[in-house]
Amino acid sequence: MSEVLPLLGTVLVLFVVPIILIVRASRARLWLLAVLWFLSPLVVLAAVLIEEMARKPGDAATRPDNVQATIGFAIGLGIIPWAIIWLLGMAIVLMLRRRSKVEAAGPVQAPEAVAAPRLVLPPAPAPPPIFKGMTTKDLHERVRNLAGQHGWAERLLPISYARDNDTPYVEVDHRGFHMATYDRGQAYGQRQTQDLEEILYWVADQVTYYMASEEVARGISHFDEFAPRLLARQDSMLAEMNPEWHRRWLNDPASHAAFYRRKIQTS
Repeated sequence: MSEVLPLLGTVLVLFVVPIILIVRASRARLWLLAVLWFLSPLVVLAAVLIEEMARKPGDAATRPDNVQATIGFAIGLGIIPWAIIWLLGMAIVLMLRRRSKVEAAGPVQAPEAVAAPRLVLPPAPAPPPIFKGMTTKDLHERVRNLAGQHGWAERLLPISYARDNDTPYVEVDHRGFHMATYDRGQAYGQRQTQDLEEILYWVADQVTYYMASEEVARGISHFDEFAPRLLARQDSMLAEMNPEWHRRWLNDPASHAAFYRRKIQTS
């Protein structure tokens, strides 16, 4: 029993008491106390040796060179075990500090539910009115009448329904007039309007472009001559046919000849 009490006292002084003190210490002093705790065995050893030197001044074991050797020997053999004990103690300290902080904060209260703001959607746009002014057959008849007035060939009119070889076609559905070009079953260049005058302008632009292209292609010797002659020939056709369409065509970026107009302007 006499041997157990000193051992328990050592454990209490070097392990239990420092843990209690560091757990209760402020955050600013935490690591300062931890370092002091790590150095405490060396301090205790030095104190014991100093006491022995004072009690036995003539003893060979208390001479300074032997004391230094004793301290070095104790550090060399005890540093690793003590470091393991110190790390275990610091882990216990941090765990206890975290638990005490959570208990002090109390149970976490769930945030009060906040009603989501009501999303006000804009009213859906009204669908376009159903077009009832004309059928596809009526539109094709108007195109034939226009062709008869200006001598257009039947084969150039966009009224023969085909879905290949870049064939243009105009038709009417519930949305209005439609014009598109078909190749291999796919439509491209689609345009839509409910204005009869506009769809007739699109037809006139396309037909006169084809007519001018065929006429100019037969009379040129070099490809560079094609664009200016094409534009000049279509210009004269539309000016004679309808002055209003002609003025629109001159600045229409969607006209069939717009590519050649831009090419000439940039060259």
